Amino acid sequence: GQAQEDDKRGGYIAAGIGSSWFDDDNKLGDRDLDDNDLGWTLFGGYRFFRFFALEAGYTNFGKYKAEGLFSDTEEKFQAFYLAGVGILPLGDSFQFSGKLGGGALQLDQSFSNQPDADDRGSTLLVGAGAQWAPGGLKGVAFNLNLDGYFFTVEQANVDYDQSLALLSIGVQYNF
Repeated sequence: GQAQEDDKRGGYIAAGIGSSWFDDDNKLGDRDLDDNDLGWTLFGGYRFFRFFALEAGYTNFGKYKAEGLFSDTEEKFQAFYLAGVGILPLGDSFQFSGKLGGGALQLDQSFSNQPDADDRGSTLLVGAGAQWAPGGLKGVAFNLNLDGYFFTVEQANVDYDQSLALLSIGVQYNF
């Protein structure tokens, strides 16, 4: 009823850590790309009713290194995002969610044989998750999320459809 609906409304904050990976669409050519690292995320939002929340967050994807014959490259990505979250509750303590939004992506590049470079752009965010809220811990929930960030990079008049992803486990506090 209405009491159960009101019980699900409110703000939340969360943090997660996990494995991130980068798909460069072969932009780096035949260089040996180390495309996995440790990533983390911080986010918060407001659940307007049982099935929908609006969320904002920050994700740090770690570092990706590419080694080549004449040059080595290190790339660090981070993103700020805003997303709508659709929620499918399964009982009182478990739920699935889907996330769709957009954000600002920042890339910091370091090269072994030329000046460093930075770049900024927009990104599409698509995600899915599961959450478990044990009954004895009021307001605390544990989550598992997979978030994918999709963007296009242009270099020498060629478009590269790249992506980043973070599979994270985390904790959330609902207030």
